[in-house]
Amino acid sequence: MNVGDKVRAKKTIVDPADGDHPTLLLCEEGDVLIVREVGLLMTYPIKVSHESVTDNQFGVDASEVERVVV
Repeated sequence: MNVGDKVRAKKTIVDPADGDHPTLLLCEEGDVLIVREVGLLMTYPIKVSHESVTDNQFGVDASEVERVVV
């Protein structure tokens, strides 16, 4: 996957609650996301966000998304 690619979430992804914030819904299964960054040595090497969100991103594993073919 490359920066700028569109991908689809294969499952709903949430950030569990901790001392800093309540449970956050990051995306729902089927949401189309944009790849914002790709790394190698991270737990979640692909950083994505919804198309309209440019000031925030979250990490996913390649198994959690699939490339959208246009």
